[in-house]
Amino acid sequence: MTKVVHLEIAGLMDPTHATGTQHPLVSIEVPLLRKCLNRARSSDASAAPCFGRLDWGEEACARTGVRHLGLADTEEGFWLRADLVEMQPDTHALYVMGNRHLHLMQDELTALAGSINELLNPLAAEWYPVSSCEGYLRVQEPPQVAFVPLLDALLRDQGRTLPTGPERRTWERLGTEIQMALHAHPVNQARQERGSAPANSLYIWGGCEPSGSEGLQGTDLLVSDSNMVLGMAPTSTATAMDQNWLAVDLDSHSRITIVLTELMWLRRQGLVADWQQRVLEIQRQWLAPLITSLEREEIAEVHMYFGGSRRFVLNKRYWRRFWKWNRPIGDWLRA
Repeated sequence: MTKVVHLEIAGLMDPTHATGTQHPLVSIEVPLLRKCLNRARSSDASAAPCFGRLDWGEEACARTGVRHLGLADTEEGFWLRADLVEMQPDTHALYVMGNRHLHLMQDELTALAGSINELLNPLAAEWYPVSSCEGYLRVQEPPQVAFVPLLDALLRDQGRTLPTGPERRTWERLGTEIQMALHAHPVNQARQERGSAPANSLYIWGGCEPSGSEGLQGTDLLVSDSNMVLGMAPTSTATAMDQNWLAVDLDSHSRITIVLTELMWLRRQGLVADWQQRVLEIQRQWLAPLITSLEREEIAEVHMYFGGSRRFVLNKRYWRRFWKWNRPIGDWLRA
C-alpha cells in the first residue's frame, strides 16, 4: 500500500499581487477542491517545503534540467536557463511579457536556435531549446553576475531586470545582440504578419549550483511538470508528468511527491483564462483519481500544499467528514 503522497500545486492559492483584485479561483466551479479543503486537517504552512521554487526561484538550477533531459554532458561548462520571451515596447519602457502564450512550432524553434547559436559560437557557448518556454545555455565559465529569475521579471520593465555584477556589461551586450537578431528574424516577421506574438528576446537566468533537495530524501517517485524539479530527484525514479495520476504505479512506491508548477507561471504572466482552464484539468486529472485511490485505501494519506498560508492533510477518515462542506473557497483564500 502506498503510504504517503505529497501533492504540491504551486500558484493555486497564492494571494493576488494587486490589492483589491479578485482571486481567479473564486469565479470557477471547483467542487472537488472545495471538498478537499473543507474535509482535510489544515495547519500553518510556514514550515511546509516548497519544491516548486526549484523551478522558478533563486534555487532554480539549470544543470538539473539538462541532466534530466539528457541534453548534453552536464560536467562540461556552466549551465544557465535561457528562455525565449516576448518583449513588448511601451512609450518609456520595454516589458518582459513572458512565453506561455508563444506556442512556437518545432521548425520555428530550430530556425531561431540556428541564428542564436551563430552569435554564440565565437564565445564557445551553445543554446539548447526545449520548447517555447524552456531553453538552456552552456557557457565555458560561471558568469560573474547575478541574474533576476524570469518569474520575478514577468510584466516588469526590462531595465529593472538586468543582471548585476562585474560582467554585467558583457551580458547586457550579448542580450542586446540576440534581441536585435530575433527582432528581424524571418520567423518573427512571419509570426507578426499572421497576428502571433514574436519570440523577440532570450531571457537568461537560473545559474546556481544544485541544492535544496533535502526535503526530497525518502521520495521513491517524483512526478512533476518541471524538468528542473525532476532533475533534483534523489534516485533514478523520477517520472515526467506526461501522464495523469492514473498512470502512476501505486504498488511499486511507498512515498510519492507530485510537484505541479505551471499554474504559477500562468498566474504571474496574467493569463487568467489559461490558468483557470488548467485548474479544471488538474481537478479532473489529478485530484479526482487521487481521492478515488484514497477511498479504495490504495494510499493512506495525502499532504497537500497549494500556496498561500495553509497546508492540508487528508486521509480516508477525514474524507468521510461529509458534514464539513460549507466553507466557500473565498474563505480559504483569506485564511
